[in-house]
Amino acid sequence: MDTTSVDEYPILIEQLLDIFRKYRLTFTLLNLFEMFLTFFLTLLTWHKRESAITIMEEIYNDINTKEAAVSFYFLFFLTLGINLLYYPLGFYAVAKKNVRLLKFYSFFIVFNAMFILISIYINM
Repeated sequence: MDTTSVDEYPILIEQLLDIFRKYRLTFTLLNLFEMFLTFFLTLLTWHKRESAITIMEEIYNDINTKEAAVSFYFLFFLTLGINLLYYPLGFYAVAKKNVRLLKFYSFFIVFNAMFILISIYINM
């Protein structure tokens, strides 16, 4: 149940923007650090692709080598594409201080976390 009245929304938005302005540099630095870690993990996944495909084929007995390779490349390039959209969107939203873009960026955070977990699972 929403306990906030319509009259209080501008106050809440202003408080949110104040917090965002105060910690914008911290947010940007953490986002930059996460970007480097994610691309390092993506590079590591690419270098270990043959072993990842072999392991995927061994784990899932129903698929052959070609299906495992197609699955790997699909997940890899999907993750790479999301990351190539995710980080520039985040930096642009922070630079422009646009709340709508930050909301859209937070939507991408969920997908990025999911694909990072899949990448870690493939690298095991």
